[in-house]
Amino acid sequence: MAFDRFLIADIKSGLQTDIKPFLIPDDAFENLENAYCWRGRVRKRVGSVPINFDSYGTALSAYMSRLSYQCPTMTDGAGNVTTTFPTNAVAVGQQLIAIDITNPGAGYEIFTITALGNPGTLSHTGNSTASTIVTTTNPGTITIAGTIPNALLFYYPGLPVMGFVTFEQGLGQSNPLIAFDTKFSYEWNFATLTWDQYGTYTWNGSDSNFFSTTIYLGSLGVPILFATNTLQITYIAAGAPNWTLFQPITATAANNSVSTCKYVFAFKNRLLLLNTTELVNNVSTVFKNRIRFSAAGISPLDANAFNFNVYGNAGYVTLDTSEEINNAGFLNDRFLVTTANNYYEIVWTGNEAEPFRVQRINSELGNASPFSLVQFDKVILNIGPRGIQACSANGVQRIDDKIPEDIFISELNGGDLSRIYGARDYASELVFWTFPEQGANVGMISSYPTRILVYNYKTGSWAFFDDKISCFGYYTGAITSNANLPNPPEERVIYGTLQGFVNMFDRDAYSNAYSIQISNVTYVGNMATITVPTFSNILNGDYIYIQDVYDATLGNTINSTIYQVSNVTGNTFTITQAAGATPFAGAYTGGGLISLISQIDILTKQYNLYQKQARNIYLERVDFLVDKTFSGQITIDQYISTTQLSLLEASAATGTQICNGILETSPYPDVPLEAYQAQLWHPIYMQSEGQYVQLHIYLTPAQMLDLSVFEQDFQMHAMMLYAMPTTQGFR
Repeated sequence: MAFDRFLIADIKSGLQTDIKPFLIPDDAFENLENAYCWRGRVRKRVGSVPINFDSYGTALSAYMSRLSYQCPTMTDGAGNVTTTFPTNAVAVGQQLIAIDITNPGAGYEIFTITALGNPGTLSHTGNSTASTIVTTTNPGTITIAGTIPNALLFYYPGLPVMGFVTFEQGLGQSNPLIAFDTKFSYEWNFATLTWDQYGTYTWNGSDSNFFSTTIYLGSLGVPILFATNTLQITYIAAGAPNWTLFQPITATAANNSVSTCKYVFAFKNRLLLLNTTELVNNVSTVFKNRIRFSAAGISPLDANAFNFNVYGNAGYVTLDTSEEINNAGFLNDRFLVTTANNYYEIVWTGNEAEPFRVQRINSELGNASPFSLVQFDKVILNIGPRGIQACSANGVQRIDDKIPEDIFISELNGGDLSRIYGARDYASELVFWTFPEQGANVGMISSYPTRILVYNYKTGSWAFFDDKISCFGYYTGAITSNANLPNPPEERVIYGTLQGFVNMFDRDAYSNAYSIQISNVTYVGNMATITVPTFSNILNGDYIYIQDVYDATLGNTINSTIYQVSNVTGNTFTITQAAGATPFAGAYTGGGLISLISQIDILTKQYNLYQKQARNIYLERVDFLVDKTFSGQITIDQYISTTQLSLLEASAATGTQICNGILETSPYPDVPLEAYQAQLWHPIYMQSEGQYVQLHIYLTPAQMLDLSVFEQDFQMHAMMLYAMPTTQGFR
C-alpha cells in the first residue's frame, strides 16, 4: 500500500502555546523542555562545564571553580599548617580543601565543618591526623596536621553567587573577572584557574541583593569599579588593595549624603546613582524614582562631586511616577530606565547646567525584573509583569506572541519575577533568563530560580530548561598553554549557583556540571537521606547524579549513579537504590557532589495532513534523522486525536504492542555503513489512526536513570511521516 510522505525539516519554530496544537506550524511544539531549536534542528539543552574547563579532572575541577578564599599559609613538607580564614558567614557544612595545585595528581583532602565554636570540629576525607577550627573570632583559625604536603588551603563559604563583572583596565592590561556572593568578592586567577578573595571588604547582602556595577574612567586614566547591592555602594580603583564604602555628600549642610542606591551607571562623563536612599538633614529617606548624578569633569571620588552647592552641575532628576526604578540600560548612546509600568529615556541635553531631562517612552509595558535586561544593537529585551518586551528607538512591544501566558503562569505559580536574570550567548545566538517557578512541585516553597527561559533571537523561537542558577556573567579566558582551554580565547556565558559554584555553558557538553555539595549521607536499607546546604533548591522529582563521595565503601555503593529525588524536607531529601544494586554501606566523610540531570520532554504539533479533506489520518511510521551517538536513545510515544492517552502504555497493557517506541540514535549493528555516518535515518512504527496524531518525544524514567543514555547527545534534524487518509468526517 502506498503512503503519502511528508518531510518536516529545517526545524526552527520552537515552542508555541498561543494557539491549539493542531493549528501550530508543522515544525512547532506544544512543549519543548530541555531541548531547543537551533540552526534547523532540535537538540538537547545546552550543557555546562566548570569555568576551568575540567582542568583539574572532573570532581576536583568543580571544587576549584567554586568561589573560595585562599588561606594565607600553606602546609609544610609534613602537611601541617595553622592558618586563618574569614568567619563573617561561617556555618556548619562549609568546606575547605587542601591541594598542591602545582601537582594535583598528588591528591587532595576535603574538610567539612561539623561544629562551630572554640574549638569547632572538622570531618575529613584523607589522611590528616588532627584538625581543629576556631570560629568564635574573625579571622578564625584552622589547625591541621598530616594532610597534603606543600598545599594551599581553600575555604568555601558556599553562598549564592550574586553577580559578575569584568574589570576592564585598558589596552595591554589584564582585565580581572570579579564575582560576588552575598558577603565577599572574588577574582578569577587565569594562571592557576582558581578563585581568590578580591579585597577584604564584607557586604551585608541577602540572597536577593544582586550587584549592579559600572566602570568609571577616573583621573590619569585610572579605571574605578563601582558596585552596589542595594544596601551598600562601594568602589575599588585598578591596583587598589580593597573596596571602599561610597557615600557621597549631596549638600554643604551637615548630614546630607547618599547612603546607597539600587543601580550605578557611568554616562556622559558622570556617575549616575539610581533609586537612592539618602540622608536629608540626618533623616534617612528613600527616593525610589530619583537619578542622582555627579558633576561633569569631576572625579566621582572628589569629596564634593555630588554636592550641588559646590558644583552647580551636580544634582538629580526625578521620574514623574511614584513607581520605583527597577531596571536600566543602554540602547547605543541612549540611557533607558524602567519602572513596573513605564519606560523612560534619560535624555542628555548638552547643557551642563541642566544636563538631563526625563522623557517617557511607554506607559503600558514596564519591568518587574531588575536584572532581566539583555542588550542588543537596536533593542533591549526585558521581562515585565505584562510580558517579555523589546524596547527600540521607536517604542516598546512584546516579543512573546508565541508564548503569551508563560510569564504570567510563572508569577501565579509562586515565581518571584525580581529574581529573573538574563544573559546573551553571542556565539550560540541565544538569550537565557533564569527564573523561579514552583507550580509543578506542590508544597515546595522556594523563591530561588528553578528554570531557564531560552530565546533563539535569530528565529524567534522559545524553549525551557530546568536548572538552579542564581545569576549570569561572561568569561573571556586569557591565551594559555593549558590544553583544556580554548585558544585563542572566546567569550562564554558563565553562571553562578546558590552554593557558589561557577560553571560555563557549553552547547557541545551533553550533561550539567556539578552545582551542589553533599553535607551528609545516612541510610536505612536501600534508602539514603541526603543532607545538602540550605541554598540547594532541590525539588521532588528532580534527577541527580552523585559522584566523589570519598569514603571508599560508601562511595562504591552511591557514586556514579543517577537517582530520582523524593521526600524533600528543608535541606534533606531521600534517594532509593535500584533493585539489585549493592546495598549502601560505609560512613560519609565528605566530598560528595551533585549534578542535575535534565529530562527531555517534547510534544509536537497534533498532525492531520488531510484535515482540509475532512479525513482522519493513519500514520504508519515516522523516520527520524538524528545525529549519530555511541549509545543514545529516546522514546517516541503517540497521542491520538486530542487526548493525552499514551498508546505505548495502552498497547503494552493489552498485549498489542508492535513497537517499544525506543528510537536508537546509535548505529544499527546490521547496517555497517551507519558506523561511518554523521546522521542516521531510523524509523519508529506507529500504526495509529485518529483525527490527529501527536508525537511525545521524551526520556522515560528508566532512560533517565541509565548512564549510557544521559551522557549522550540528542539532535533531530528532520522527520518523514508516512501517512494516508482514512475515515470521512473526522470520526
